[in-house]
Parts: sequence; structure tokens; C-alpha cells
Amino acid sequence: MFCPKCGKFVEDGQSFCGFCGCEVEKGLTEDSDDLNSHSRSYQLMVAPSKKWFNFVIYIQLFLSAAGNALIGILDIFGVGYENDGNGFYKLNYDYFPNGMRTYHIVFGVICIVIAAYCLFTRWQLADYKKKGPLFYLVSIGVMTVVNFTGSVINMMIIDDYSWVTSYLLGLVLGIVVIALNNKYFKRRSYLFVN
Repeated sequence: MFCPKCGKFVEDGQSFCGFCGCEVEKGLTEDSDDLNSHSRSYQLMVAPSKKWFNFVIYIQLFLSAAGNALIGILDIFGVGYENDGNGFYKLNYDYFPNGMRTYHIVFGVICIVIAAYCLFTRWQLADYKKKGPLFYLVSIGVMTVVNFTGSVINMMIIDDYSWVTSYLLGLVLGIVVIALNNKYFKRRSYLFVN
């Protein structure tokens, strides 16, 4: 028979689906008319694709964690100030030594916390935890807000507002990504039952 919630095959005699944990109707057998009509409806339904989900848990969250950890370490230790090639960061650091240094240390710590949160979120999604999609949406929101806020603070410290349009565009893009992912995970909410 088939699970009424997720549509996966359930062995005869089992009371619960081994995939999602849903209680299956007792008394249905392979020959039952109710089961045949029920399984036909599941066969006619097209299960939503999980390609984006797989990309998120196997690539995107790992890359986000690695990128944020690297940026955090570089910012905390001020590595970018010495070897950025064109001297931009060194010039800013020399001109605003206290403001920029403090900003980069705080930003670095925040990036390392975000890296840990990305790994936690990946674990929640991969184990199909009920709140996994919420944690993922929060991670996108936090990264968007931190990047936008950090950019605005950086602009204020160095008094250069020429990039404000691109920072606003990044904020809008982050909001759009959150909305699209929310829609994606709502369509697949039946997967997250643990």
C-alpha cells in the first residue's frame, strides 16, 4: 500500500509509514479497491522536484559556511589590509584605524557565527526536521541583513556613498530569494515531519 501523506510504498501489515511516520489506514490490502484508487491518484500526481533542495543541502550551505568562515577569519585578523593588491583596504585602515578595525572584528565574528548556523541549518534540512525550512529562510535573511548593514556602516565610516544602489539591489534580491524559497519549501512541507 501507499502512504496517504507522502505517497511512499508501505509494506502490508505496517501501521506507520517508514519515511514520514504517518499512520496508514488499517485494513487496506493490495487488492482493495480503496487502495487501488488511492495509489492511482498518487501515481497520477507528479512529486515536486528536489533538485533545488539537493543543491541547497549539498552545495549552497557548505559554500556559505566556508565563505563566511573565511571572511570572518580574514576580517578578525586584518589580513585584507596588507595584501589587497591595490592598497584600498590599507588606505582605509590607515585613514580610519579605529573605526575600520573595530568594524572588521565585529563583522568577522558575525560571519563565523553565520558559518556555524549554515552548518546547523544544513543538518536540519538533511534530516527533514520540521523547522529546517524556517532555519534556512532565517539564514538567508540574516546573511542579507548583515551584508546590507555591514555595507552601510562601511559607507558611513569611509564617507563614500557611490555604491548605495548596488547595496539596495542586494537587499531587494535577498528578499526575493527568501520569498521564492518560502514558496518552494511550502510546496514540499510534507517532507519535513521529524
